[in-house]
Amino acid sequence: MAAAQGLHFVPSFHPHRVLGVATYALELLRAVEPLDAVYVGVGMGSGICGLIAVRNLLGLTTEMGASRMVQVEEEEIAEAMRIYFDDTHQIAEGAGAAPLAALLKERGRMADKRVAVILSGGNIERARFHQVLGGATPSVG
Repeated sequence: MAAAQGLHFVPSFHPHRVLGVATYALELLRAVEPLDAVYVGVGMGSGICGLIAVRNLLGLTTEMGASRMVQVEEEEIAEAMRIYFDDTHQIAEGAGAAPLAALLKERGRMADKRVAVILSGGNIERARFHQVLGGATPSVG
């Protein structure tokens, strides 16, 4: 699409993209006392790379999503989307809500720990979001 429209394509691991993500990681990790863990979605990888780079540069030991992966089901993601909307009035697409779904799945493991969750992405169609808010778990694909 970029070539057809004469646009410049920026790949996921472009240094400027990772640096851009690193800015929110720096803000987060400077704003709070040291965290035990950060739950972050792993799509193309720029988000997790930015977080890990900043964590390492700050000399922190915060656990990130690359140390282990938590598999979540579509129903768990849909519930996380509903929680974001009900509790914070934020619209989260499925991929953006996956980190919260993972934390909810591991709430026992994370009890009494300092944890952050990255919400990224609100790119969801109105009809699909309406289904999720209504309690449904839309099929993927």
